[in-house]
Amino acid sequence: MSRRYLALLAAWSLATPATAGDIRCSMGVECHMPPLAWHPTGCERPAAPDIVAGRSVNAYNAAVDRHNAYLNALKEYVDCVAAEAEHDMSAFQARVIEDAKAIQEQAAREAGQAKIKLDLARPQ
Repeated sequence: MSRRYLALLAAWSLATPATAGDIRCSMGVECHMPPLAWHPTGCERPAAPDIVAGRSVNAYNAAVDRHNAYLNALKEYVDCVAAEAEHDMSAFQARVIEDAKAIQEQAAREAGQAKIKLDLARPQ
């Protein structure tokens, strides 16, 4: 596995339980972290080749070729997963920032409205 993928996996696994906010799946329903799992959608995991005991050098060499092709496909899969994870983490970060900004702006509007109400309630 590439070091980059392992680093992303480690960061993801360490960051997941340490979230301060919650994730809303849809319609305001909370998704709690333990059952929530990220999965790549555009990466196809290769199937391991069938390796059968051969009685000839040619059969063994063919098995080695299949194994090497599998390792190459597995590396492509891991690279794809890492790229999707990086993309999704960036998109998630942007969404958290966007939602936090909207909440802060709403709080500022509410504070302004409360101040207007307080000013209107002041005795003359």
